[in-house]
Amino acid sequence: MKTITKLKILTISAMVVFSACQKEPVYPEIATLESTATLGSEIGKTADRWEKIEGLPEGPVFNLSYENGEILALGNSSRFQINPSSLKVRGDNFGSFTEDYSTTLNKVLFTKISSSSIFVFNTENPKVFSTLDMQKLDEQFDRFISLPGCYSNALAASKNNIFLTAYARQKSPDRSAGALINLVVFQGSLSKSGNVVISEAKTIPVKGLYSDARLLTVFSWEEKFIVSFDSMTIIVCQDGFYHQVSDQSIFEIIPFKGVLVGFGVDQMLLSRDGGVTWNTLTRNKPGNFQYWMQKGFQFGNELITSSPTAIYQIDLKIDDSGFYVKQIPAEEIGLYKEHVIYDMAIVNNKLYLATSKGIFFRPMENRNSRLTKN
Repeated sequence: MKTITKLKILTISAMVVFSACQKEPVYPEIATLESTATLGSEIGKTADRWEKIEGLPEGPVFNLSYENGEILALGNSSRFQINPSSLKVRGDNFGSFTEDYSTTLNKVLFTKISSSSIFVFNTENPKVFSTLDMQKLDEQFDRFISLPGCYSNALAASKNNIFLTAYARQKSPDRSAGALINLVVFQGSLSKSGNVVISEAKTIPVKGLYSDARLLTVFSWEEKFIVSFDSMTIIVCQDGFYHQVSDQSIFEIIPFKGVLVGFGVDQMLLSRDGGVTWNTLTRNKPGNFQYWMQKGFQFGNELITSSPTAIYQIDLKIDDSGFYVKQIPAEEIGLYKEHVIYDMAIVNNKLYLATSKGIFFRPMENRNSRLTKN
């Protein structure tokens, strides 16, 4: 692995940032709308029951991905390949990780975070990996600042395997030492021999954040990342330049019918320009539905989302901000505070849940076309 060096941080205007990240930025006006929100339930109806995939060791599954006709999954120390037809499981051990992080998994690379290091593995051969030691990259590195994996995404990867996450630096009496919260961006790739190569690693100070700031989500979209903290959401180009786009906190971003839907602390947000501008779509919600915890994806003309302990199917009307929420029953899974959902995927009209007690699945009704999670 090439020696990783620090990159001097440059400052540029917002116009330059957007021209680097977006070819044709637009800034439409979006009105804040009130909605009619209704919560329904399948409870009491005849519904398909959840089944558990056998052959997995006890313990949490943090990530799911559907690649080349197989379901890929990550646990604490193993990568699994699952045939969706036969449910046959094959696993490879890659080490021992105890931190509760939901990171990245695709057909080429997957990541794990432990202590001060980010590990990048060859997905096909998990015994091959490379490590980015943050204490070597930044001597003032203190800790990673993401929430537990059932709540947030700790790290994201672009389609060309540019990776991004955030961390806190040690407090220093020297005021010239820089910001207390930094981003780290790096490139991951495979050599011709299959070795993992980490290159072009750089750190980027984020102004205006305190040392106790939390990373809520990192979302890769086109040629940029959308990164949200407690009181700030920013767009970050793959070359590391960033610009603040909102003072809202966003816990999850879901592409839906050509727009981006964001779940904030107490509202649903909407962006029609790739995350450059965010406006409130609705604050109204059914009684036990929570905006801020949602993870999910588009399924036909609906959204499938989940909090750590509940699953929802949402019929969302962008034009008038109305939505009907149907809670999907999951009593047999036994979700509760200590047993939670980490990730979801749709494969062949079946919904798969990665939880702290393995993987569960059930058929889903799709009124329109079949979509799979990217």
